[in-house]
Amino acid sequence: HEHDVSRVHVLAGDFNARPGEDHCLLSEGWSDVWERTVVDVDADAWTWRQHANEARYDRVYTHDTESAAVRCVHVARKIHV
Repeated sequence: HEHDVSRVHVLAGDFNARPGEDHCLLSEGWSDVWERTVVDVDADAWTWRQHANEARYDRVYTHDTESAAVRCVHVARKIHV
């Protein structure tokens, strides 16, 4: 993305990134979609839970341009498998 400043980029996946482990992305201008758009739940809320353990490992990051940006229209958590 550093060489393609005319396009918006999206990076998504099960990164198993704990809080603070995404500092390298955030310092390069990437935004965490969950923290930027989820208003009805705590930004540190979980995306993975097993029994009493819970964490937010699944991540979606965006990198906008000066003239274009990604807008998230819906974030949902699948609670039951």
